[in-house]
Amino acid sequence: MHKKLLFTGLLLAGLILPSPTLAEMGPAATVEGFYQWYVSNQDRLRQKLSQQKDLFEPVLYQQLIQAFQKQPQDGQRWLDFDPFSDTQVRTYSSKVRSVKLKEDKAIIDIDVYAGLRQPGSPVPIQVLLQRQNDKWQITNFVYRQNSNSLLQILQDINQPSP
Repeated sequence: MHKKLLFTGLLLAGLILPSPTLAEMGPAATVEGFYQWYVSNQDRLRQKLSQQKDLFEPVLYQQLIQAFQKQPQDGQRWLDFDPFSDTQVRTYSSKVRSVKLKEDKAIIDIDVYAGLRQPGSPVPIQVLLQRQNDKWQITNFVYRQNSNSLLQILQDINQPSP
């Protein structure tokens, strides 16, 4: 009882601050937090992505979910690589290389370390974010090795076949 009152008093006095969500942190912290989650959950990424829904701009999230539902046996285009590493191998870690901020937009250059064995090789990716209502949301991933945009790839996959 006394501990609860002490905690409440410290909280009210501003000495203990509630932990912000990832999206409420800065853009680099948002990306770092997402990739920590991703490395731990990549084996069940398609089933668990909803846990990170708030980190994605709604259009990107919906495009991802729609593309994840497509399979090669359906005779349609499908997502045949990992969208967060631009590879078909395991991701071991990531490292922020640079942060560019301009008003409510951010570009985070990262290296994703992926490969058949640890520590993996660096795969350069740009993560684009936008601040909406004081929360940073991921709007796109640009794969630096080929300049492809994840959002464009997803829109191509999800476009109805003629």
